[in-house]
Amino acid sequence: MKNLLKESLQPENIFLNVESEDRFSLIRRLVGLLKENQAVDDEAQLIEDAVVREEDMATGISDGIALPHARTSTVETLTVAFARPEIPIQFESADGRPADLIFFSAIPPHCIENYLKLTAYLIRLLGQEEIAEGLRRAGSASEVLIALKLND
Repeated sequence: MKNLLKESLQPENIFLNVESEDRFSLIRRLVGLLKENQAVDDEAQLIEDAVVREEDMATGISDGIALPHARTSTVETLTVAFARPEIPIQFESADGRPADLIFFSAIPPHCIENYLKLTAYLIRLLGQEEIAEGLRRAGSASEVLIALKLND
């Protein structure tokens, strides 16, 4: 699964100190940044898909982590973005803690199984305190990749 994360999370899709008012504006901002990086074909459709999914069930998991996502035909491959907002964002997690580590996934229909495996891997990885703290301290995309142990 490490290789799948490495393939899905490109350095240009790592965003630190993202300005956002709430989870929906953060999703819109991330999708816009993915569009700028040419990772998304239809920005408006992906925003709609992700917002509908988030309205259906919030994606905060706990410990300051959120995994917003959308099944969508707006990407060819499983695409992941990492964001650390300037101010933690409420993603309605069970522990009530706002999220400061956000992994956004755009999932094409043929990649659902890989997405589920990747999500399980991310949850295990982020459960390791040193990895989560490394992500919180990272000052650049390369430091995020080092914290995730994807730099080899």
